[in-house]
Amino acid sequence: MKYIFSLLVVLFAASFTFGQKNIDYINKEVKKVEVQLNKKGEHLQLSNVQKDKLYSIFAEKYKRVELFLSKDLEKKEVSNGMTKIEDEFRPRIESVLNLDQRLAVQKKRKTASTSK
Repeated sequence: MKYIFSLLVVLFAASFTFGQKNIDYINKEVKKVEVQLNKKGEHLQLSNVQKDKLYSIFAEKYKRVELFLSKDLEKKEVSNGMTKIEDEFRPRIESVLNLDQRLAVQKKRKTASTSK
C-alpha cells in the first residue's frame, strides 16, 4: 500500500511539474507577442479574445515541441524540426492578430533576422 501511495505521489509531482512548465512556456510566449506589439503603440494591444486564442495555439505548439524533443535526434535534425514547427505555427499565430498587429510582428521579425 505504501508503494502505491508513493508511486501516486511521484506521478502527481511529475505531472504538476510538467503542467507548470507548460503554463510558464505559454505565458512567456503570449507575453513576448504582447511586448512586441506594445513597443509599437497602445493601439496594438491584444484583446482578451486574442490572448485566449494565442494561449490555445501556444499550448498545442508546446505539446508538439515536447513530443519532438523526446525523440533521440541529431543536433541538425532538432534544428530543422524546430524550424519546421515554428514555420507551421507562425501563420496560425498571425491569423489571430489584426492587420496592424500582424504588420508590426512581421516587421519585428524581419529586423531581428537581418541583425543576425
